[in-house]
Amino acid sequence: MAARAGGVYSGAMPTTRRAAGTASLLARLGLLVLLALLAASPPVEALDRAVTATLEQLPPGLRAALQLVWLAGSPVPTAALALLAAQRAPGGKERFARIGVGFLGVVAAEGLLKALVPTPAPPLLPVAWPWLRHWLVLLSPSPAQAGLTLLRGTFPSGHVARLVYVAWLLASRGGRRPGGEAAAAGVAALAGAAVVATGGHWLWDVPGGALLGWSLARRAAGRD
Repeated sequence: MAARAGGVYSGAMPTTRRAAGTASLLARLGLLVLLALLAASPPVEALDRAVTATLEQLPPGLRAALQLVWLAGSPVPTAALALLAAQRAPGGKERFARIGVGFLGVVAAEGLLKALVPTPAPPLLPVAWPWLRHWLVLLSPSPAQAGLTLLRGTFPSGHVARLVYVAWLLASRGGRRPGGEAAAAGVAALAGAAVVATGGHWLWDVPGGALLGWSLARRAAGRD
């Protein structure tokens, strides 16, 4: 009887763990939806504008250096880092599919949310690299561009989402080791400060991107 009970218990554990992981993932995605719903609210807009006005006081040289985040967090470098994370992760060839699908999920969710959540474009802060200003002007949504682009807002930050995704997977070795959360938090803080200080995002876009990248990284590693 004891052996049978022990067998039942051991068999039930994976199911219980999967259910708890799914519940945790749904809770984080629910929080992401809540952040999206609040992104265009007057209190959040007031907070965003206050933070942006403060960051305008940063030295121009520092803001110029922070513009590197637009290169580091773009799709091609982060896709390469996702491939590296897959090589270091446990499991067979399926780990490449899991991490690759997760990365595509980050990109797709970012685009969907930006198409659904209308937020004003942040004011373009003075930048040192003319090519970056041109790029930001092309991609920043505005009333004049409303009929010409699918993007209606800036929430969430895709650069933060992609960097957090690969940071968690690399630091945790695909979920095998602790340290993923600390790495993801550090990258989110640094990248978030950079995208806001250089005029590409509002503050509210940063936790949205971090939550998206972290949630799908854990899912890709089988932790949820």
